[in-house]
Amino acid sequence: MPYVQGDMKDLNRRAVFDLIAEVGEISRVDIGNTLGTSSPTVLKITNFFQERGIVTMSGEEKTARGRRPQLLRFDPDSILGVGVDYCGHSVKVALCNYWGASRASLCQAVDGDFDTLTDTLLPQMIRKLIAQAKVPPERVRGVGLCLPGAVNTDNAQVQLGALSGVKMQRTPAESIRLLSQKMGLPFYLFNDVNAAARGEYVLRRLRDDDLIYLSAGEGIGAGIILDGKLRTGKHFYTGEIAHIVFDPNYITDISQPGWFEARLSPDALQDKFPQQGSAEQVRYVAQYLALAIANICNILDVQTVILGGELIERMGDALMRETTEYARRLCMFQVQLDRPSCTDPALVGTAAMALERELDNILSDNL
Repeated sequence: MPYVQGDMKDLNRRAVFDLIAEVGEISRVDIGNTLGTSSPTVLKITNFFQERGIVTMSGEEKTARGRRPQLLRFDPDSILGVGVDYCGHSVKVALCNYWGASRASLCQAVDGDFDTLTDTLLPQMIRKLIAQAKVPPERVRGVGLCLPGAVNTDNAQVQLGALSGVKMQRTPAESIRLLSQKMGLPFYLFNDVNAAARGEYVLRRLRDDDLIYLSAGEGIGAGIILDGKLRTGKHFYTGEIAHIVFDPNYITDISQPGWFEARLSPDALQDKFPQQGSAEQVRYVAQYLALAIANICNILDVQTVILGGELIERMGDALMRETTEYARRLCMFQVQLDRPSCTDPALVGTAAMALERELDNILSDNL
């Protein structure tokens, strides 16, 4: 392909932005030295960011001698995203800054289907959220909405999980198109567990690292991040551990709960264990979770696993201890199991992924 000057400008601008957003505070001299970019180019790019309020001057860097360079400070509140987590019977909405910090949040029960949510309730909640946070509306640059199912993020096609309570009349792509048109904002659909994985990654300020988020509740699934990149797969089924199978005679049907999921569903646990939260129930759940963890980690060589979801929350520390012990026996190396960094990392993650989709537009010359 022929060289295009605009392409290099965009690449340089993105590289400088990524560096400033990562370190938080840095001088123009250090930007140039770190990226190997000329002083005039760095000056032009950082002036562009200053004009848009993305960075501000924050004083002088302390040096042993000589002229002290001015420091530029990244303002994570200059770029805001809205995260929406919808499970069918309730919706959670949060306004998050570029670093994943929540600036305002709302939660409401939903009486209706996905179309009702996108037509009336969600626009009201988003407007209320922005007003509550007292932020300039133009700083809100994208909205991510996550659902419990396999989501083709390229065309907004959704294969809902068998245990999902979400109901739809229109295609989700059409609902999202109408919602975006009404709000004047770009909207994107994501899988809920993938969003939670991305949220944990953002909140932990990881970079080029691996992480697995395993969620167990009404359904079960995993979000997988390798080398800093969320994996979705050709069919957008990456992480569908509900369909792990240890029975050669079993026949998988994606419209039904998977072999693995069926053993940890709320109904299955209630039938098998009359006393909820008993030591026997905790041990049973821990054994199955450890099986999934060991097989994923042993295959992918991942050491960090976050356990979330209603089942994990309900059984608490006892389940974490039991699962850690079983995983220690089954894994080829030491795996670190941890609880989520916040109550709903999916909100942080889905907002972050929407902003990632919009970042080229945010950094473009068009205001």
